[in-house]
Amino acid sequence: MTREIYKELIEATQGPTYIHVRTRIAISILAVIGIRINELLPLKVNQLQTLIKENWIAIDRSKRGPSNHKAFLTKEGKKIIQDRQKDFELIFLMKEPYSYLFTSEIQPNKPLSRVVITKDINKVMRQVSNQLPDKPNITSHSFRIGYITQLWKDTKDIEFIKQTIGHQKLDTTSAYVNQLSDQERQKRIDHIRGA
Repeated sequence: MTREIYKELIEATQGPTYIHVRTRIAISILAVIGIRINELLPLKVNQLQTLIKENWIAIDRSKRGPSNHKAFLTKEGKKIIQDRQKDFELIFLMKEPYSYLFTSEIQPNKPLSRVVITKDINKVMRQVSNQLPDKPNITSHSFRIGYITQLWKDTKDIEFIKQTIGHQKLDTTSAYVNQLSDQERQKRIDHIRGA
């Protein structure tokens, strides 16, 4: 996920409705912390406030691994968060701190279903993908890959990335870090393991 594609996605969600705002916020959060779509659903407004103020967010992971841990903003993520301030402020005016961040207009006290949020996000991704010259296959996993890549650029610490993203195995994380040769990746894994 490049900054340019992210901008195209945000541009495609322009509009004044709650669904437009909700989709922009979802895309922004996916881009800045590399979570899966279903991990958006339990997020509360106060978690978004923490992300903005302290540059981290506590995430309940949906797959194996630590069930609750912190995801940190990258340098690029901090810029994206700043760019979405108006959307966030609107949500803060509309919702209480402990209410769900992603809800429908009809049921504001219940988390949005995975089907609905996935449909909204996928619609935008297909639209943008089809408009780009090389028609890349943009998926929700593209956000995760982009986050891991940016975290690697910022830290060069694969163990930190592993813990932040919630992987159990270092090999899984290292597969995402495409700037390392196979030899360099194995060398770092061996070093961390103490081999």
